[in-house]
Amino acid sequence: RPYSHALVRGRGALVRRDLLVQLGIGVGDAVLIGEQRFEVRGVIEAEPGRTSSGFSFGSRLFVDFDDLEAIGLVSYGSRASYQIRVTLSNGDPDRLASSLRDTMRAQFVSVRSYRSSENRISDHLVRAENYLSLVGLVIVVLGGVGVWSVVRVFVHQKIKSVAILKCVGATGGQILGIYLVQVMGMGLAGSAAGVAVAGGALWWLRPLVDSVSGVSTPYALTGAVFAQDRRAIAH
Repeated sequence: RPYSHALVRGRGALVRRDLLVQLGIGVGDAVLIGEQRFEVRGVIEAEPGRTSSGFSFGSRLFVDFDDLEAIGLVSYGSRASYQIRVTLSNGDPDRLASSLRDTMRAQFVSVRSYRSSENRISDHLVRAENYLSLVGLVIVVLGGVGVWSVVRVFVHQKIKSVAILKCVGATGGQILGIYLVQVMGMGLAGSAAGVAVAGGALWWLRPLVDSVSGVSTPYALTGAVFAQDRRAIAH
């Protein structure tokens, strides 16, 4: 159900589900916050501006602002931050944020718009994409080394067979072609198995990613996957 002030009015509290698990309580039970008892009246499922729970030193909890002083946690020496959220009916939020930022430059106040939050998320995704690309490149190099080791062992095991082929009149080009076809066949079989595993993992992770991000996005294997497999075989 959507949030309403009645949920926290009169010593009510809204908590994250992990707090209920940690304390072994449920909705309707009481929790002691500072010096006051609060009734748990709901579980937080989603918050505006927060796509995930993120990192925090404790479970998130919402109480009425009027009850904050009675708790006794915010006093001299306490470290607390306050947020004021503004909704614009029209106008450019970035221009307003820039104007307020210039006005409050000499104060301990930071101003940002929802677009800056989106930009940070985009930057994180780009950084993650670059990291995964680097990991993919390392995997390709290691795959090439692995293929070279396997081929080396395979050829070493076929020395006697090569000698027999030489004795029956096979040329060096024919022998090279025979074993090259075999090596290429093993490489293609391994690449097909890798692509099949990647497709299965993608099919398994798709609903999990959609549930975490809250956005249904189509995912599919691209030609870059097959290009990386071809490069590994070439190595």
